[in-house]
Amino acid sequence: MRTTALVLAVMVWCAGSSSAAAAEPAGDQAALIQEVIRLSGLQDQLDRIPEQMQGQLEAHKDELSPAASTRIHAVMSSAFQRERLRASVAETFSQHADAGRLQQAADWLRGPLGSRMTALELAASRPEAEAALRDFIEQLQAAPPSPARVVLAKRLSAATSATDAAIKLMTVMVQGMAEAFDAAHGSGTSASRQQVQAALAQLRSQREVIEQGILIKLLFTYHDASEQELADCAAFWESDLGQWFSDLLVDAFIVALSGASQEMARELAPLVNAPSAGGP
Repeated sequence: MRTTALVLAVMVWCAGSSSAAAAEPAGDQAALIQEVIRLSGLQDQLDRIPEQMQGQLEAHKDELSPAASTRIHAVMSSAFQRERLRASVAETFSQHADAGRLQQAADWLRGPLGSRMTALELAASRPEAEAALRDFIEQLQAAPPSPARVVLAKRLSAATSATDAAIKLMTVMVQGMAEAFDAAHGSGTSASRQQVQAALAQLRSQREVIEQGILIKLLFTYHDASEQELADCAAFWESDLGQWFSDLLVDAFIVALSGASQEMARELAPLVNAPSAGGP
Protein backbone atom coordinates (compact mmCIF):
# COMPACT_ATOMS: atom_id res chain seq x y z
CA MET A 1 0.00 0.00 0.00
CA ARG A 2 2.79 2.42 0.89
CA THR A 3 4.63 1.76 -2.39
CA THR A 4 1.48 2.22 -4.42
CA ALA A 5 0.67 5.57 -2.86
CA LEU A 6 4.21 6.87 -3.29
CA VAL A 7 4.19 5.92 -6.95
CA LEU A 8 0.90 7.69 -7.49
CA ALA A 9 2.01 10.74 -5.55
CA VAL A 10 5.28 11.33 -7.37
CA MET A 11 4.10 10.95 -10.95
CA VAL A 12 5.03 14.23 -12.62
CA TRP A 13 3.25 15.51 -15.69
CA CYS A 14 4.78 18.85 -16.69
CA ALA A 15 2.44 21.43 -18.19
CA GLY A 16 3.16 24.74 -19.93
CA SER A 17 1.93 28.24 -19.06
CA SER A 18 -1.69 29.19 -19.73
CA SER A 19 -3.01 30.90 -22.84
CA ALA A 20 -6.49 31.49 -24.23
CA ALA A 21 -7.93 28.95 -26.65
CA ALA A 22 -11.31 28.35 -28.23
CA ALA A 23 -13.41 25.56 -26.77
CA GLU A 24 -13.44 22.40 -28.86
CA PRO A 25 -16.51 20.30 -29.69
CA ALA A 26 -17.44 17.65 -27.14
CA GLY A 27 -16.16 14.80 -29.30
CA ASP A 28 -12.80 16.48 -29.82
CA GLN A 29 -12.48 17.23 -26.11
CA ALA A 30 -13.22 13.60 -25.24
CA ALA A 31 -10.42 12.53 -27.56
CA LEU A 32 -8.13 15.16 -26.05
CA ILE A 33 -8.89 13.90 -22.55
CA GLN A 34 -8.01 10.35 -23.54
CA GLU A 35 -4.78 11.56 -25.13
CA VAL A 36 -3.72 13.49 -22.02
CA ILE A 37 -4.53 10.51 -19.79
CA ARG A 38 -2.40 8.30 -22.03
CA LEU A 39 0.49 10.71 -22.63
CA SER A 40 0.81 11.58 -18.95
CA GLY A 41 1.27 7.95 -17.93
CA LEU A 42 -1.92 8.08 -15.88
CA GLN A 43 -3.50 5.32 -17.95
CA ASP A 44 -0.57 3.04 -17.25
CA GLN A 45 -0.87 3.71 -13.53
CA LEU A 46 -4.64 3.12 -13.58
CA ASP A 47 -4.16 -0.23 -15.26
CA ARG A 48 -1.96 -1.39 -12.39
CA ILE A 49 -4.46 -0.58 -9.65
CA PRO A 50 -6.44 -3.87 -9.93
CA GLU A 51 -3.29 -5.93 -9.48
CA GLN A 52 -2.15 -3.75 -6.58
CA MET A 53 -5.50 -4.07 -4.81
CA GLN A 54 -5.48 -7.84 -5.29
CA GLY A 55 -2.01 -7.85 -3.77
CA GLN A 56 -3.41 -6.18 -0.65
CA LEU A 57 -6.10 -8.86 -0.44
CA GLU A 58 -3.53 -11.61 -0.87
CA ALA A 59 -1.48 -10.17 2.01
CA HIS A 60 -4.49 -10.50 4.34
CA LYS A 61 -6.09 -13.68 3.03
CA ASP A 62 -5.28 -15.59 6.24
CA GLU A 63 -7.68 -13.27 8.10
CA LEU A 64 -10.62 -14.43 5.95
CA SER A 65 -12.50 -17.63 5.36
CA PRO A 66 -12.00 -19.21 1.93
CA ALA A 67 -15.56 -18.27 0.97
CA ALA A 68 -15.14 -14.64 2.05
CA SER A 69 -11.78 -14.39 0.31
CA THR A 70 -13.27 -15.73 -2.93
CA ARG A 71 -16.21 -13.33 -2.71
CA ILE A 72 -14.02 -10.28 -2.03
CA HIS A 73 -11.71 -11.27 -4.88
CA ALA A 74 -14.62 -11.40 -7.32
CA VAL A 75 -16.18 -8.15 -6.13
CA MET A 76 -12.84 -6.33 -6.06
CA SER A 77 -12.03 -7.50 -9.58
CA SER A 78 -15.31 -6.03 -10.79
CA ALA A 79 -15.18 -2.76 -8.82
CA PHE A 80 -11.56 -2.02 -9.69
CA GLN A 81 -11.54 -3.18 -13.29
CA ARG A 82 -9.44 -0.90 -15.41
CA GLU A 83 -12.26 0.11 -17.76
CA ARG A 84 -14.25 1.49 -14.82
CA LEU A 85 -11.27 3.36 -13.42
CA ARG A 86 -10.46 4.84 -16.81
CA ALA A 87 -14.08 5.93 -17.32
CA SER A 88 -14.20 7.57 -13.88
CA VAL A 89 -11.00 9.53 -14.49
CA ALA A 90 -12.22 10.65 -17.91
CA GLU A 91 -15.50 11.80 -16.37
CA THR A 92 -13.70 13.89 -13.74
CA PHE A 93 -11.59 15.45 -16.48
CA SER A 94 -14.66 16.27 -18.55
CA GLN A 95 -16.37 17.92 -15.57
CA HIS A 96 -13.46 20.09 -14.45
CA ALA A 97 -11.16 20.55 -17.44
CA ASP A 98 -11.31 22.97 -20.35
CA ALA A 99 -10.04 22.35 -23.85
CA GLY A 100 -7.55 25.22 -23.79
CA ARG A 101 -5.67 24.03 -20.74
CA LEU A 102 -5.83 20.40 -21.78
CA GLN A 103 -4.43 21.27 -25.19
CA GLN A 104 -1.49 23.04 -23.56
CA ALA A 105 -0.89 20.00 -21.37
CA ALA A 106 -1.02 17.70 -24.38
CA ASP A 107 1.40 19.93 -26.30
CA TRP A 108 3.86 19.81 -23.44
CA LEU A 109 3.50 16.08 -22.93
CA ARG A 110 4.22 15.52 -26.62
CA GLY A 111 7.37 17.66 -26.40
CA PRO A 112 10.89 16.40 -25.70
CA LEU A 113 11.00 17.24 -21.99
CA GLY A 114 7.46 16.13 -21.20
CA SER A 115 7.85 12.81 -22.99
CA ARG A 116 11.26 12.22 -21.41
CA MET A 117 10.05 12.87 -17.87
CA THR A 118 7.00 10.66 -18.37
CA ALA A 119 9.21 7.85 -19.68
CA LEU A 120 11.41 8.14 -16.58
CA GLU A 121 8.35 8.06 -14.31
CA LEU A 122 6.89 4.98 -15.95
CA ALA A 123 10.23 3.15 -15.89
CA ALA A 124 10.68 3.91 -12.18
CA SER A 125 7.17 2.71 -11.33
CA ARG A 126 7.47 -0.72 -12.94
CA PRO A 127 7.90 -3.76 -10.64
CA GLU A 128 11.29 -4.57 -12.16
CA ALA A 129 12.59 -1.19 -10.92
CA GLU A 130 12.16 -2.14 -7.25
CA ALA A 131 15.58 -3.78 -7.05
CA ALA A 132 17.21 -0.71 -8.59
CA LEU A 133 15.40 1.49 -6.06
CA ARG A 134 16.72 -0.60 -3.18
CA ASP A 135 20.24 -0.33 -4.56
CA PHE A 136 19.80 3.43 -4.95
CA ILE A 137 18.71 3.79 -1.32
CA GLU A 138 21.62 1.67 -0.08
CA GLN A 139 24.10 3.87 -1.95
CA LEU A 140 22.68 7.22 -0.82
CA GLN A 141 25.10 7.69 2.06
CA ALA A 142 28.15 6.69 0.05
CA ALA A 143 27.10 8.57 -3.08
CA PRO A 144 24.55 11.23 -2.13
CA PRO A 145 22.94 13.42 -4.80
CA SER A 146 24.18 16.96 -5.12
CA PRO A 147 22.55 19.59 -2.88
CA ALA A 148 21.19 21.22 -6.03
CA ARG A 149 19.37 18.02 -7.05
CA VAL A 150 17.89 17.67 -3.58
CA VAL A 151 16.59 21.24 -3.74
CA LEU A 152 15.06 20.59 -7.16
CA ALA A 153 13.40 17.38 -5.95
CA LYS A 154 11.97 19.27 -2.99
CA ARG A 155 10.61 21.91 -5.38
CA LEU A 156 8.88 19.21 -7.40
CA SER A 157 7.43 17.64 -4.28
CA ALA A 158 6.17 20.97 -2.94
CA ALA A 159 4.76 22.13 -6.28
CA THR A 160 2.68 18.96 -6.66
CA SER A 161 1.69 18.73 -2.96
CA ALA A 162 3.02 15.20 -3.20
CA THR A 163 2.88 14.39 0.52
CA ASP A 164 -0.73 15.52 0.89
CA ALA A 165 -1.65 13.59 -2.26
CA ALA A 166 0.03 10.43 -0.95
CA ILE A 167 -1.82 10.64 2.36
CA LYS A 168 -5.14 11.21 0.60
CA LEU A 169 -4.60 8.23 -1.69
CA MET A 170 -3.48 5.95 1.12
CA THR A 171 -6.49 7.03 3.19
CA VAL A 172 -8.85 6.03 0.39
CA MET A 173 -7.15 2.65 0.05
CA VAL A 174 -7.16 1.99 3.81
CA GLN A 175 -10.84 2.86 4.07
CA GLY A 176 -11.72 0.76 1.03
CA MET A 177 -9.96 -2.34 2.34
CA ALA A 178 -11.43 -1.79 5.82
CA GLU A 179 -14.96 -1.64 4.41
CA ALA A 180 -14.36 -4.84 2.47
CA PHE A 181 -13.08 -6.68 5.54
CA ASP A 182 -15.92 -5.34 7.69
CA ALA A 183 -18.42 -6.70 5.21
CA ALA A 184 -16.65 -10.04 5.02
CA HIS A 185 -16.60 -10.35 8.81
CA GLY A 186 -20.11 -8.96 9.26
CA SER A 187 -18.70 -6.20 11.46
CA GLY A 188 -18.89 -2.44 10.97
CA THR A 189 -19.05 -2.05 14.73
CA SER A 190 -17.79 0.94 16.65
CA ALA A 191 -14.73 -1.13 17.56
CA SER A 192 -13.85 -1.78 13.92
CA ARG A 193 -14.43 1.87 13.06
CA GLN A 194 -12.13 2.87 15.90
CA GLN A 195 -9.45 0.58 14.48
CA VAL A 196 -9.74 2.28 11.11
CA GLN A 197 -9.55 5.72 12.70
CA ALA A 198 -6.49 4.63 14.67
CA ALA A 199 -4.84 3.38 11.48
CA LEU A 200 -5.58 6.66 9.72
CA ALA A 201 -4.25 8.67 12.67
CA GLN A 202 -1.05 6.64 12.56
CA LEU A 203 -0.81 7.29 8.84
CA ARG A 204 -1.10 11.05 9.36
CA SER A 205 1.48 10.90 12.14
CA GLN A 206 3.97 9.46 9.65
CA ARG A 207 3.85 12.53 7.44
CA GLU A 208 7.57 13.23 7.74
CA VAL A 209 8.41 9.63 6.90
CA ILE A 210 6.13 9.75 3.86
CA GLU A 211 7.62 13.07 2.79
CA GLN A 212 11.14 11.67 3.02
CA GLY A 213 10.11 8.57 1.10
CA ILE A 214 8.67 10.72 -1.68
CA LEU A 215 11.87 12.77 -1.87
CA ILE A 216 13.95 9.61 -2.25
CA LYS A 217 11.54 8.28 -4.86
CA LEU A 218 11.81 11.52 -6.83
CA LEU A 219 15.60 11.46 -6.69
CA PHE A 220 15.57 7.87 -7.94
CA THR A 221 12.98 8.48 -10.64
CA TYR A 222 14.86 11.38 -12.18
CA HIS A 223 18.44 10.33 -11.49
CA ASP A 224 19.13 10.28 -15.24
CA ALA A 225 17.61 13.74 -15.81
CA SER A 226 19.88 16.77 -15.86
CA GLU A 227 19.54 19.50 -13.26
CA GLN A 228 18.36 21.84 -16.00
CA GLU A 229 15.61 19.41 -16.96
CA LEU A 230 14.55 19.15 -13.33
CA ALA A 231 14.56 22.93 -12.97
CA ASP A 232 12.44 23.36 -16.10
CA CYS A 233 9.98 20.72 -14.92
CA ALA A 234 9.74 22.27 -11.46
CA ALA A 235 9.08 25.67 -13.01
CA PHE A 236 6.20 24.27 -15.04
CA TRP A 237 4.69 22.57 -11.97
CA GLU A 238 4.94 25.84 -10.07
CA SER A 239 3.03 27.70 -12.79
CA ASP A 240 -0.71 28.36 -12.52
CA LEU A 241 -1.37 25.73 -15.14
CA GLY A 242 0.87 23.22 -13.41
CA GLN A 243 -0.98 23.74 -10.13
CA TRP A 244 -4.34 23.31 -11.85
CA PHE A 245 -3.21 20.17 -13.66
CA SER A 246 -1.71 18.64 -10.52
CA ASP A 247 -4.95 19.15 -8.61
CA LEU A 248 -6.97 17.68 -11.47
CA LEU A 249 -4.82 14.56 -11.66
CA VAL A 250 -4.99 13.88 -7.93
CA ASP A 251 -8.72 14.62 -7.74
CA ALA A 252 -9.43 12.31 -10.66
CA PHE A 253 -7.47 9.51 -9.03
CA ILE A 254 -9.17 9.95 -5.67
CA VAL A 255 -12.64 10.04 -7.23
CA ALA A 256 -11.90 6.85 -9.18
CA LEU A 257 -10.55 4.97 -6.17
CA SER A 258 -13.32 6.22 -3.87
CA GLY A 259 -15.99 5.21 -6.35
CA ALA A 260 -14.50 1.74 -6.75
CA SER A 261 -14.23 1.32 -2.96
CA GLN A 262 -17.85 2.37 -2.46
CA GLU A 263 -18.99 -0.03 -5.17
CA MET A 264 -17.05 -2.83 -3.51
CA ALA A 265 -18.62 -2.07 -0.12
CA ARG A 266 -22.14 -2.04 -1.64
CA GLU A 267 -21.58 -5.40 -3.31
CA LEU A 268 -20.19 -6.94 -0.11
CA ALA A 269 -22.89 -5.53 2.17
CA PRO A 270 -25.22 -8.54 1.65
CA LEU A 271 -22.59 -10.71 3.34
CA VAL A 272 -23.40 -9.02 6.63
CA ASN A 273 -27.05 -10.09 6.57
CA ALA A 274 -26.58 -13.38 4.75
CA PRO A 275 -27.82 -16.45 6.67
CA SER A 276 -25.19 -18.89 7.83
CA ALA A 277 -24.67 -22.14 5.97
CA GLY A 278 -26.27 -24.08 8.77
CA GLY A 279 -29.23 -21.73 9.18
CA PRO A 280 -32.85 -22.47 8.34
